Formats: sequence, structure tokens, C-alpha cells
Amino acid sequence: MLYDAESGNLSITAGGDAMITRKLSVHKEEKFLDLIELFRSSDVGYVNLEMLMHNFEHSPGSAGGTFTGSDPSNLAELTWSGINLVSTANNHSHDYG
Repeated sequence: MLYDAESGNLSITAGGDAMITRKLSVHKEEKFLDLIELFRSSDVGYVNLEMLMHNFEHSPGSAGGTFTGSDPSNLAELTWSGINLVSTANNHSHDYG
């Protein structure tokens, strides 16, 4: 585990749905970086990854609905942000066939 087992302390920062379609690490706004530091300083930084990370070039598998996707290289932005635990958007698992 990432925390000090002897102290028994574990800090968790949880966010909501994450939809990352571009780099986060280029932003320098103070309030944004304060939020990033909150995640980085926690033992567990958690978000729900509410999109698919893929490099598919074809159309979505079915008509209608919202189909979200992002380049897999953007996963590194989660690590940069201090996110080390995600749940995945299983309701979007068949969006692209």
C-alpha cells in the first residue's frame, strides 16, 4: 500500500467523472495547481474515468447517444495529476463496437 502502515493513516482525495481530452500538465493557473497538489499529496487519488481511452478511427458502434473517447497518451496526465486509482465507465464499453 502507498501509506505508512505503522501510523495507520490513509488519505484519500476523490473526484467525480473525469473526461480528459487534452493535456492537463500545460496549465499553470494557481487554483488548478492547488487542486492538483491536493490529489498529489494524498495516498489515494481517485476519479471515475467516464470515457474510453483509444485510438480508434472508425465511427461509434451504434447511432445515438454520447460517445466519448480520448487518445491513450492522455492517461499519463492522470498520473501527472496524482490520480492513482480509477473506476471505468463500463456503460461506454461498447460505444465503438
